[in-house]
Amino acid sequence: MSLRKFIPIGTRIHLKLFLRWCSDLFQGHDFALTNAHHETTFPPKASLMQTIMPGLFFDNKVHNFRVAIVSIHNIVVYPGQVFSFWKTVKRPTEHNGYKKGRNIVAGMVAEEYGGGLCQISSILYHLALLTGLEVVERHNHSVDIYEEYERFTPLGADATVVYGYKDLRIRNNHHEPLRFSFDINGDKLSCSLRTCANIPEHDVSFKRIKQDPFIMVDTSINGKVTVKSVYNLKV
Repeated sequence: MSLRKFIPIGTRIHLKLFLRWCSDLFQGHDFALTNAHHETTFPPKASLMQTIMPGLFFDNKVHNFRVAIVSIHNIVVYPGQVFSFWKTVKRPTEHNGYKKGRNIVAGMVAEEYGGGLCQISSILYHLALLTGLEVVERHNHSVDIYEEYERFTPLGADATVVYGYKDLRIRNNHHEPLRFSFDINGDKLSCSLRTCANIPEHDVSFKRIKQDPFIMVDTSINGKVTVKSVYNLKV
């Protein structure tokens, strides 16, 4: 029997955060934590738009999006710095203003505070691929639970985030500071990369390879496979 069951989830999260802190200290990451005071000097260079899919938790999901993007708007990522989703957005709790929504937990659909935030992390990841930013950490979902008409992003362009366990981290490998901005208009979510740098947009494609009970996705940037994602098929 696993001892994990006997350790309170709060204790496990604090342990994971401590181990991450030690790893970050060793790797010497410089995290972006600066307030954005110069919005007008950051013109948009690339944008993505996704549909916020309808569902039981639609209103809660949009609420969670708005809470998260307020924090993201206030971050400037200087050259060499790393944007961390969780260091920016903070823990998704009721105390921090989040509502319950749909999440995938241990391969199963569940209700959790901050549900739906993976759409924010996913659009950031996809935009990072398009603009050649260095993706330091990214995790795909463990299970592909969607039918084609339900997808808000291509399979392979997702980035799941689990507080304390899985983060999305993106390094600014350009020579000018940058920031991300969002807009929500009805059921449409838009994300833009803003910077004074000259950033050419890359050609990004996703190729699926089905091998029951898995589906693999090769992510190619300008024709070169750079990321491989593996998903369990929906039961």
